[in-house]
Amino acid sequence: MLTIRDAQLAALGQRSVAQFTERMAASIQRDYPEVYTALGAAGAGSLVAEVMRWSAERHIVTEGGVSAMLALAVQYGVDFERSPDRAWARTLAAHPTLPEALKVDTLIARLVARSQGRVVAALP
Repeated sequence: MLTIRDAQLAALGQRSVAQFTERMAASIQRDYPEVYTALGAAGAGSLVAEVMRWSAERHIVTEGGVSAMLALAVQYGVDFERSPDRAWARTLAAHPTLPEALKVDTLIARLVARSQGRVVAALP
């Protein structure tokens, strides 16, 4: 019989988070090279961690959801501070009962439509 102790499970979870963070930082490097250069590897990892925390507080926890929120954070700010629709976006993201996929898809649709697909402002 195989027994997995809490400490072992926690270590596996930490490894998964670290691997996800690395993949997301690599996606910033690939998709937004000027942002990655400005942030550096450590800054990109910190941004991913901040987006993960922000997203989790709003019940956006899947890999796809957090990945989409990271792309929006690079373009519009972690809390949508660079979007003219920031109040609407914050309210939608914080809605306690809407499904994650609906939140993310609606945020992407409106923010991208308003900017006509252009990156509003890259992170410093």
